[in-house]
Amino acid sequence: MNIALVCPYDFYRPGGVQECIRDLASQLESRGHDISIVAPTTLQKHYTPDPRVKMLGRASKIRTPFATSTEWTFSTDKSEITSLLNNHQFDLWHFHEPWIPRLSKQIIDLLPKDQKTLATFHAKLPDNFISRPIEKAITPYARSILGDFDYFTAVSEVAAEYLSNLTDKKFHIIPNAINVNIYKQPTKNFRLPRPTIFYVGRLEKRKGLDYLLKAFRVLTQEMGIDAELVLAGTGPKFKSLVNYTERYQLTHKVKWLGQISDQDKRTWLKSADVFCSPAIYGESFGIVLLEAMACNRPIVAGNNPGYSSVLTGVGELGLINPKNPEEFARRLALFINNPEISQVFTDWSRLEILKYDFDIIINSYLNLYEKILKT
Repeated sequence: MNIALVCPYDFYRPGGVQECIRDLASQLESRGHDISIVAPTTLQKHYTPDPRVKMLGRASKIRTPFATSTEWTFSTDKSEITSLLNNHQFDLWHFHEPWIPRLSKQIIDLLPKDQKTLATFHAKLPDNFISRPIEKAITPYARSILGDFDYFTAVSEVAAEYLSNLTDKKFHIIPNAINVNIYKQPTKNFRLPRPTIFYVGRLEKRKGLDYLLKAFRVLTQEMGIDAELVLAGTGPKFKSLVNYTERYQLTHKVKWLGQISDQDKRTWLKSADVFCSPAIYGESFGIVLLEAMACNRPIVAGNNPGYSSVLTGVGELGLINPKNPEEFARRLALFINNPEISQVFTDWSRLEILKYDFDIIINSYLNLYEKILKT
């Protein structure tokens, strides 16, 4: 098959959707399919070009109402899209997050009527007062594009919840995936002098890092546990988070890594005692949880709907209310001080992670692709 994967965001900027598309493209190529990735022209000054990427228009940096930022394309010259369609005959267009204005809509308006299409939804609006006016504002646009697609998938029931109310068509739930074999490969783990809590991701409000630092302060200063917190990533909260560590004499216990490679991420995941991701909203799934599970790490994570859809059964041991620093700190201490409880968690995750392996998820997509092409 010749497949176009459409990314509404700057493909060369770190992000969960970009990572999902990159992995999906590689796995499909490994099975003999021809893959192109259609995305906005990047704003990144330093990046390694991916030959599969066809860039259209230009990404613009957007500040969202949810205290985060992203880049997407509002306008693309019609001639760019027409040229792409004339030069490439795709069997299937697979759009990711097509409700993001406006690249997907501009493309689909120019597609032949018999072109086969699939839309995949990743995100979830937060359950708070901000999301309600946003939902009201975007609903007409979202409703207008839903009629343009043949089939829909979502990475979780949580991701499908809002949009499924706008259409009678069925949503196929196909979760995110990781290459479990990569995480099984041996790494030279770091020798850490004291119990270590590790976080990797954007340093922004919705990730709940303010609450992590408060819980870490309770853990180390009130509960007296000699632990270290290692934070990897970049983002707008960096300065204020550093200021908090200085104000409360946590500087010597907090390590900042900045942006790290995938290999270093795996090494830290395998070396730390606990992986922590206290996101308070905006998570429809949680690939980073799968990565920690594949590395056999116990997890302490925010009890948002997306994370709760991954950490089920025994995995619920890892869910906390990030806004309760005492509860948060006690759960961190539970895993740090009780190896047998950590073992219960990792025994569960070792089996649970297998259903998210690429082989299973890619087969789900391929089966759906074939079904679409036969209709």
